[in-house]
Amino acid sequence: MSLPRVPNRPVSVVLLHGQPGTSEVWTQVLARLPSDVLVTAPDRPGYGRNPAPATGLGDNAERLVGELRSHGRTPALVVAHSWAGGIALALAERHPEAVGGLALLGSLGPGAVLVFDRVLAAPFLGPALVASAFYLAAPLARRRLRRLVGDESEVEQILAANRRGRAWRSFVVEQRAMLLELPGLVARLSDIRAPTVVVAGERDRLVPPATARALAAAIPGADLRTLVGVGHDLPLEAPDAVAAAVVDLIARVEAAR
Repeated sequence: MSLPRVPNRPVSVVLLHGQPGTSEVWTQVLARLPSDVLVTAPDRPGYGRNPAPATGLGDNAERLVGELRSHGRTPALVVAHSWAGGIALALAERHPEAVGGLALLGSLGPGAVLVFDRVLAAPFLGPALVASAFYLAAPLARRRLRRLVGDESEVEQILAANRRGRAWRSFVVEQRAMLLELPGLVARLSDIRAPTVVVAGERDRLVPPATARALAAAIPGADLRTLVGVGHDLPLEAPDAVAAAVVDLIARVEAAR
């Protein structure tokens, strides 16, 4: 799919992966974005090549805004998948001047916390279940990283960090932070003024499509897009639709300027 170039000056876009994950999930989306867009796709704290310890939604937002400002990348369009949608909400609520627009993909929001989320955050049982799941999923993770990264040495670096237990511990930290912080973020959704597009997969079983509808209804002027036949992994399952949503958001922001 070939997308049109966006006119006027370069736009700053930051792509935030979900929980767990690495920046490699954005590979297909990046290939579809216009060349005049300045894109940042970091590994979040606790994952991939980022050695910083995992932290909550608000702390992720504070670290991110500091990085964006230090590199002159604000206001930025924040494209966030799954758990990272909570970071985007925190950023837009705390630092509205730093956010030019939001693209929320299978994002946290009203009703996103399900029973199994609470189980995975529980003392003792939660860490045991998460660690076991990461161990059992290791072969699948290796195949997925090989497809996304390509470079075998980089794949081994990421997997080595996972074997040391960093990734599953990061997951537990974030799971508990989500339960504590999300209600406060949801209560302030109506304060968000950044142009917003909410994208949901019709077959999403991790974040209910009803959450996307509630997000779009609560954020003033938000646009809702539901992708038929698509699940939760939007950057991998529907890169064309994700890239198109980002390009449309950029055009909307530029037109408003």
